[in-house]
Amino acid sequence: RQTAFVRLEPFSTSVLKEILRFHKKNFSPEDLLALWALTGGVAKYVALLMDAGATDLDAMLKVVLDEDSFFLEEGRILLGDEFGKDYSVYFSILSAIARGVTSRNDIEQVVGRQIGGYLTRLEDDYHLVSKRVPFGAKTMRLVRYQIDDSFYRFWFRFIFKYEQMVQMKSFTLLRKLVKRDYPAFSGFALESFFRLRSAESGCWTKLGNWWDRKGENEIDLICEDGIGGSIDFYEVKVDKSRFSRKLLASKVESFLAKHPEKSDLRRRLGLLTLKDM
Repeated sequence: RQTAFVRLEPFSTSVLKEILRFHKKNFSPEDLLALWALTGGVAKYVALLMDAGATDLDAMLKVVLDEDSFFLEEGRILLGDEFGKDYSVYFSILSAIARGVTSRNDIEQVVGRQIGGYLTRLEDDYHLVSKRVPFGAKTMRLVRYQIDDSFYRFWFRFIFKYEQMVQMKSFTLLRKLVKRDYPAFSGFALESFFRLRSAESGCWTKLGNWWDRKGENEIDLICEDGIGGSIDFYEVKVDKSRFSRKLLASKVESFLAKHPEKSDLRRRLGLLTLKDM
């Protein structure tokens, strides 16, 4: 009989920083973000990049997107056998989510079929996706789906999507394409980094992000201390020049209009950017 169960977790954000510092004493926040975005802290992937001396984005992409790269077939090897004969449906769903198609209706439009059972298995059996609802939501009406693993997000966003370029060995061109689309991809990675680091801190009773029904207002990170009676609202930006405190304040007012029970909590508004990593 089973006497123990061990789930090997990725490195924490603090450990990931120490690993990168060991290999590159004066690493930049951009280097740390690239390492997180491409590996999600998975030990095997981190070790492969560090052993190759890949400590910045360009070097990492040369390792990951290369003819002899371990990473090219990793997603297919790990998931192909698990998914069996339905692997093409699962891969289509994951590819859509990786490109930012996150509602069930929109995913079904892309895939061209009903996917309720597939999404359930991806979440409950394979632990590859999770549902997100707006912070404080009491219903599941505004569910969005996300791929939890950073490497799989990268693999489906760039390697699976452009597998014809991989087959043609057009790696120089593919790296240019990734660099072109990297700002949007890394923005989501930065949000996930700060959500995880906030969870690791143990300071908050509730974490999440929030969006309204029309998608007109969205707050990247909300941290509530239900014991201390405070709530923090953050925008997460790779480019800090795009931050507007006035706009964030307006979004917070929209949030509080929907959740007046939070109005009595002490509030703090702020920006999280690369220098805060």
